[in-house]
Amino acid sequence: MIFRKSKTSDIKSIMKIIRQAQEFFKNQERSMAKWLSK
Repeated sequence: MIFRKSKTSDIKSIMKIIRQAQEFFKNQERSMAKWLSK
């Protein structure tokens, strides 16, 4: 793959992905905790 975009936009998109992943894992932890507390 060839990246023609600037480095800053790549970093921004990566940060966005990381943030989304963090949110996903937080939600997973919450649902897992709920499930375990049953």
